[in-house]
Amino acid sequence: MKKVKLILVIAAMSLFVSLSFAQADSRIWDNDSGDGLWSTAANWSDNVVPQAGDYVIFDSTSNTNCIVDVTGVTVASLTLDPGYTKIVTLSYAVEAGDLIVSSGTILCTGDPTAINEDSGGTEEKPHGAGIVINAVNVIVGTDGRISADKQGFPSAQGPGAGLNGAGGSGAGHGGRGGCSDKYGGLPYGSPNEPTSIGSGGAPDTDANFAGSGGGAIKITASGTVTINGTISADGEKGVSARSGGGGGGSIWIIADALEGIGSITANGGNCHTCLLYTSDAADEEDSVDLGGRRI
Repeated sequence: MKKVKLILVIAAMSLFVSLSFAQADSRIWDNDSGDGLWSTAANWSDNVVPQAGDYVIFDSTSNTNCIVDVTGVTVASLTLDPGYTKIVTLSYAVEAGDLIVSSGTILCTGDPTAINEDSGGTEEKPHGAGIVINAVNVIVGTDGRISADKQGFPSAQGPGAGLNGAGGSGAGHGGRGGCSDKYGGLPYGSPNEPTSIGSGGAPDTDANFAGSGGGAIKITASGTVTINGTISADGEKGVSARSGGGGGGSIWIIADALEGIGSITANGGNCHTCLLYTSDAADEEDSVDLGGRRI
């Protein structure tokens, strides 16, 4: 009798394990349709869009860009393998058991129309919002990047936008932007819980363009965030001559532990051949950070 009971227990365990794996599959990006959209079933192995609990993999099967164009993405893991060097663009919040970016880029877009009251935004002066990533563990490899670079307010827009002048001034955010013959943009947003996006710098004339601000990234991990690559929300350098740089964006990381030897940056963009009125920079420099940031 004891032998029969043991066999039944093992059989029951085997059945349970088989059913568990049947509920969670690996979905590999192949972009067979060529439209680059997450929501297109033909772009995934077995022609099935990833479901809750699936393991999503981007690898050398198709080294092409992907736009996550659906809301409510919840997966067991989201992995960019070393063979993948392109961009996965997040337009909405994502929840993953583990987020692993061995190489390639997770691009976090910004929404300049979001009021973001928690940051202090109003209908008249919205602070914009970026992307929230919820995970257990986040790993960014040496060749990996999570980026919101240039995903903030466009040129001359935002609550900390630079001012037009003989040379456009830089946008403010975490601090005041760098000045030309006009003062730089004003600071705004929360210093302790940063979620606002960076403002745009100012051009020297209305016909030209300045740098866009950096976007915003919030990572909430119940486990460990390991950064050996880069997490960034940098503002853009001035686009036209004598235009100001965009303000750096926001990066907010909540985790049980933070490890790694990589970098976290939300730098303001440099001016473009600016006419600077600062004590430590000469005229016609293009290597001065003219935008505030929040990390």
